[in-house]
Amino acid sequence: MTDTTQDASLYDSLKRVPETARAAFENGRLAMVSHAGYAPRRVLIDASGEARLAANLVASVIGRESTHPIVVQTDRKLPAWVEADDVVIAASLTGTASHCVALLSEAADRGCGIAVAAGGGHLRDMADAQKYPLVDLTGSASTGVRAFSALFFGLAGLTAAAALPGAGRAFGADAEAAIVLLEALRDAYGPAAPTLANPARMVAEALQGIRPVFYGTDGVASDVAPVVSQRTWQIGAVASTVGIVAPAGDNTAPHPEGDAAVLLSGADSPPDAANALLSHWRGESLHEITLSGNTALEQAWSAIMLFDWAAFYMAV
Repeated sequence: MTDTTQDASLYDSLKRVPETARAAFENGRLAMVSHAGYAPRRVLIDASGEARLAANLVASVIGRESTHPIVVQTDRKLPAWVEADDVVIAASLTGTASHCVALLSEAADRGCGIAVAAGGGHLRDMADAQKYPLVDLTGSASTGVRAFSALFFGLAGLTAAAALPGAGRAFGADAEAAIVLLEALRDAYGPAAPTLANPARMVAEALQGIRPVFYGTDGVASDVAPVVSQRTWQIGAVASTVGIVAPAGDNTAPHPEGDAAVLLSGADSPPDAANALLSHWRGESLHEITLSGNTALEQAWSAIMLFDWAAFYMAV
């Protein structure tokens, strides 16, 4: 049992996710438009830690709409393929990733567009000094719940404006629809919803006291799985990990230890994914969660909110 002050702070943070997301997306999109104009470009996102999880999910969701590559950096050096007119975005919750300063300096020398999403530190100082488009995470970085939503939606705004036609206006409509969904889920998953009609409470009860292993069965679900796993640990102190769904009969994939498998299924998931996982699973139970929503963005965040609220109930 956490103390009452901590519970209230976490509850307040969960309630404020939609407003945080809306402000961060619009700030990111408008900042990039004012700097980069309206021509779609290739995008490189340099990120590590929790920012890397957000960047991977942004690339997965927006990459479906873009004809230009959106690459999440796997090396701390600027790749040789990056050239003038490409956009380089550095993302860090703390803003203290010192290698990013040198990387952005090199990107500027190559004539790239540059943007920053940071909660302070060297990166924010550099963005201020050089007048780079900036999503300032300082006001939301005190708690993991709001910080991640600000980071994701801020990055999504920057990336959509850089990579999509019309500076991401059409994707902006998708983002607003997803945020409206988050507002509805806040009511559906919050404490005021009847327990037996509250999916988040049901998930919390199913996972209480066990070690879940999260599996994703398509592109969006696979990118959501590590986000859900990490946030379940951060919020609910529930030890969890991420597994890989292998085809039935394929014994080469690693099988993480755990008590229950949580299978996240999206619109593009193969119909036999659950059976394939059951052929390998050695734990006690398997729970299949179907991602809800009309777009990849809605599906991703419906899953994140479900498990954020479930972890909240496990924590308190």
